Amino acid sequence: MQNGVGPGLAFICNQQSKYVVGVLAPSPGTFKNEQESISLAIQKSEDGYDPSDLLQRWENEGEYIFSEIPGEQEDLTSYLKDRESEGVTSVHFYFPNGLDTGTGTTNHVVIDLSGFSRGLETFKKRCEQPQ
Repeated sequence: MQNGVGPGLAFICNQQSKYVVGVLAPSPGTFKNEQESISLAIQKSEDGYDPSDLLQRWENEGEYIFSEIPGEQEDLTSYLKDRESEGVTSVHFYFPNGLDTGTGTTNHVVIDLSGFSRGLETFKKRCEQPQ
């Protein structure tokens, strides 16, 4: 994430429990949804659906959404690494706003993939180190 300034994707490690949480934060003030759980689509192109696109269900924390289910985290990181290896430079996250907002019904966050695999390996090594 970019110091709370703009949209971003982050992975957070709980070293005691050895689990990872993926956090997606849209631009401040753009996300208004009160559902506990949010469906999101992760696409390699904003031009439309592709069979390789990933669909997941994340938890809503108000200002951001997150996923801490290990299988989904593995699916997400594999998806991002695969897209990066294909030469895709960014992926698109789509998830709904609440129907009562005036900001539109869908959030669209673009995440840059440059250096993702290298950064993920560094992150995993640090996460696995004892405190």
